[in-house]
Amino acid sequence: MDAVLLMRAGDVALHAWDVASAAGQPWPVDEDLAGWLLEAAAPVIEELRQLGFFAAPLPAAGGSNRERLLALAGRRSTAS
Repeated sequence: MDAVLLMRAGDVALHAWDVASAAGQPWPVDEDLAGWLLEAAAPVIEELRQLGFFAAPLPAAGGSNRERLLALAGRRSTAS
């Protein structure tokens, strides 16, 4: 897997959540992309968390890939 693609996709997806959440809009990331990021990026998120780039993981609000990815990244899925 291309590490640059993973980093860019994860960065865009999670910052899209930040913007959507602040604007009261739905998060434009679908289940398939969230699932791929959840599987591929989980180890990277854990490494970056140790460096202070991510908050502690939260309990997932539900079982969807989208909710689990947000929780892993320390975000609440209130407006997903």
